[in-house]
Amino acid sequence: MLAAEEQQQKHPSDDSTIPKYRIRSLYKFVPLIELESLQEELDQVFRANGARGNILLAPEGINGTLCYPLTDEDDDSDSDVFWDYLSNHAQLGAVATTAVDGEVRLRPMQTTVTWSNRQVFYRLKIKRKSEIVTLGLPVDAPVVVDPTRLVGQHVAPGPEWDRLIMDPDVLVIDTRNKYEVELGTFEHAVHPNTDHFRQFPDWLHTTFSSPPSETKKKTPKAVAMFCTGGIRCEKATSHVLASGLLPPQVPVYHLEGGILSYLLQKEQDKTPSKFKGECYVFDQRVAVGTTEDGRVTETERYTACFACRRPQSPDDRTHPDYKEGLSCRTCKDARSDRQKLRSEERQRQIQLLDGDQQHFHDPKEIVFEGKLKAEEEAVIVGCNVLVRLDLPRESECGRAEKRLWALTVS
Repeated sequence: MLAAEEQQQKHPSDDSTIPKYRIRSLYKFVPLIELESLQEELDQVFRANGARGNILLAPEGINGTLCYPLTDEDDDSDSDVFWDYLSNHAQLGAVATTAVDGEVRLRPMQTTVTWSNRQVFYRLKIKRKSEIVTLGLPVDAPVVVDPTRLVGQHVAPGPEWDRLIMDPDVLVIDTRNKYEVELGTFEHAVHPNTDHFRQFPDWLHTTFSSPPSETKKKTPKAVAMFCTGGIRCEKATSHVLASGLLPPQVPVYHLEGGILSYLLQKEQDKTPSKFKGECYVFDQRVAVGTTEDGRVTETERYTACFACRRPQSPDDRTHPDYKEGLSCRTCKDARSDRQKLRSEERQRQIQLLDGDQQHFHDPKEIVFEGKLKAEEEAVIVGCNVLVRLDLPRESECGRAEKRLWALTVS
């Protein structure tokens, strides 16, 4: 049996444009060892299956999103050889079936699947970190946050969650950052107005530790938290419970699988959603939402600022401080001269190639497909490949250029 709990969007096989890529968000709190060896193993397996995305490994578990193509073996959409490997992995697939006080409780890997007709990541990145979601508490903090030992009660997406958040005596908290909340959130939710998740503990302590006053609301009957995919709520509810910020009689809940699972469940049930707006995602889609016919899909309304990754609406892109590929009004004054120079050069190179090129920032992918006609000279020096493009004077960009590309390969 697979050690995973999966929320999967139905593959739209009757659509005229059949999606060819799975987008799988996943996380699991599980004690991991030998992270460097695990990183190398996953890198090999993911690349062998054509996967790109962002994965974080830490002593506390795994977190990330992958996008990978359907293959001939799993083209029926129900089969997934890649996922079979991951969910049955010796470390990542481990499950503790006995729940005894004081024993680590390992829940199945949490995952949601949506579809796309394109690759939504530029490259594959697998990084080792101290945390898979950064709460940022000091090492000597009096509170130990461990979702495998203490965590809020999971609430399934759907009617049960709807009933909970519509109760006026329940405090509903959006644990995401303010730029995510601006795109959409649940009815009646409050949010901490944070720029980073590591600011969330301070907001919690300010909210729940202050002495009662006439201006403050009464203690809630319950607290319900949510985020994009569920992982931030695991940390947030664990922190609240470990800190003793609420009276013991106040239950703490969180939405299992996050907003993404909720939207997919509503798509399946064909029922109205309490989530209003769009959900920010950390890939090239930028935001997903529900169409008029109830399908969850990329909305195409927002783009991401290359510099700070903040979502940019059509109005944002007409702001005087917005410069495509360089900056937006959020980060315009927050970048160093060196950062600005690098962005300007990158944008100039993209314009030179008329935007029609294979992204080559992944050091282990050395594919280059330019639209311009050019003479290419490759010189292999150790593990570096240097490709010089001598563009003819009558090129599509209307000028002669010489470029030296340095690509590092394994």
